[in-house]
Amino acid sequence: MRRIERGELNLQAKRWHIEVMQALTADAIFEGANAIARVTGCNLAIARKTMNNLPQTLPVPLYQHQGEKLIRELKKTLIVSRLLSSE
Repeated sequence: MRRIERGELNLQAKRWHIEVMQALTADAIFEGANAIARVTGCNLAIARKTMNNLPQTLPVPLYQHQGEKLIRELKKTLIVSRLLSSE
């Protein structure tokens, strides 16, 4: 938050993507979309579209820590995913 206030936010660091491979239950699709929208701040419609067409790469670039948090959240909802660097 302090880096944002000081104008030190490096948008180039937003180079990570999430590959969502499999939802282990039907409820996981719903809960996974909610987690994606909550952690990434992306539109819920984009999150739902991604979850309804697995396997898929989330079309939203993320910071590394943000991607790691999303992976943990998705794992809790029984979704198999992984973090990918766009480099």
